[in-house]
Amino acid sequence: MTDPNELMTLDELKTRLGIALDDTSQNAKLQSDLDDAVVEACDWCHRDFYDTNGNPSMPASIKKGIALMIKMDMNSDPADASVISETIGGMSQTFSSDPTLRYGRVYTLWRPYRKVHFV
Repeated sequence: MTDPNELMTLDELKTRLGIALDDTSQNAKLQSDLDDAVVEACDWCHRDFYDTNGNPSMPASIKKGIALMIKMDMNSDPADASVISETIGGMSQTFSSDPTLRYGRVYTLWRPYRKVHFV
């Protein structure tokens, strides 16, 4: 697989998340999250991303999905990750272990780039 830093940089992620480039307080965590999300995008799409000249290049909607995935993880409690619906008045919660429900908006952005994968 291509080096994740060749596909999307930490500075680009910070810009997409609205984090000042000179704010280095979260760099280690953001870099780790970025590396994981790039691998997830490549794995889910069953591809590495290259331009017509063979250089690493990731489409904007893949990058947008990566930033969205990281933002969702930053803004939620990990314990709530499996909650897919909630009723306040009747005190009801529905849980799921299916990541496509949690990251449905992300996968919608990535879907046009997904290759058919035969096992």
